[in-house]
Amino acid sequence: MFREIRYYLKFATQRIVQCFGITKHPESGDYAIMLTHTGETLSSYIKSNKSLNFKRRMILLNCIASGLNSIHERGLVHRDFHDRNILIANHQSGGIYPYIIDLGLCRKEDEKDRNEYYGLPCYLPFEHFEYGQYKRPSDVYAFVINDKWLKFKEDTNLPSLLVELIKLCCDRNPLNRPSTKFLENITERWSKDVGFYGEKYVNKTSKFYKQYEEMEKKENKNYNY
Repeated sequence: MFREIRYYLKFATQRIVQCFGITKHPESGDYAIMLTHTGETLSSYIKSNKSLNFKRRMILLNCIASGLNSIHERGLVHRDFHDRNILIANHQSGGIYPYIIDLGLCRKEDEKDRNEYYGLPCYLPFEHFEYGQYKRPSDVYAFVINDKWLKFKEDTNLPSLLVELIKLCCDRNPLNRPSTKFLENITERWSKDVGFYGEKYVNKTSKFYKQYEEMEKKENKNYNY
């Protein structure tokens, strides 16, 4: 538990759950961690917001990538990255923000750990089953496997650049997967291109915007039909 607390205290970003300290039960001697657990899980949020538009899904993807990159920049791997370990909270500005929780299985990437438990099997990559390996590219694999949270896999009408990125993230060779820094940067740029941050950031000449515009036309055509 104390290892987990040390990891929480490394972060000063709203993309990672904040730790305010620990408390000890006077009789049992058990410890408890005081964390900012507010909001609902990402899967629950998606279920209750079925009409979530593409721009909103993209910015959620960007925020999640940013949080995961914060972990990787410190030489750590999450090792238990799935929908119940991402919470969506209401921001005081009226918006929402997602953040990553549960660093209980988080470890340094090069750390030899006797604990061979790495979270839910359905989110583990090929290399874990073949070589017992779990490094930063393994978190990237879990990140894209979890894109079902945002209904990207259910959507057959997507910008081809996004489809290519999804495929690259789950490449069988972990060395071919992009870094979380790349994921953070590219999803932020695409979110700006399509206007999530306002009209002044829209880039109508970008390839992603043109693909997004074509996607919107197809959706409107199907809706009108």
